[in-house]
Amino acid sequence: MKKSPKETQLQEMEALAEQLGVEIRVEVLRSLHPRKGGLCKVQGRFVLLIDKKSTTDERWFLFIEGLCLFDLEDRFVSPKLRALLADRREELLARGKRLPE
Repeated sequence: MKKSPKETQLQEMEALAEQLGVEIRVEVLRSLHPRKGGLCKVQGRFVLLIDKKSTTDERWFLFIEGLCLFDLEDRFVSPKLRALLADRREELLARGKRLPE
């Protein structure tokens, strides 16, 4: 069975997260908010939390949102994914978002 473009990009983003030292945790998340996870910093390390029940689309969005603020200049990223990350980065920077400290 052929993978969808989002599934292929998810695999690429998982590898990119590993290169960047971002730990990926897929867990059951209980929250009052509808979010399915996100990037945070725990004991000085970046962690991307993903709700175990999240859909492929939700996971894809969490990876885009979580990885777009990292400096990717010296990393190989496919052109299409690089463009998606750059677009989201511009949107978040315009709203004053930064990497967690």
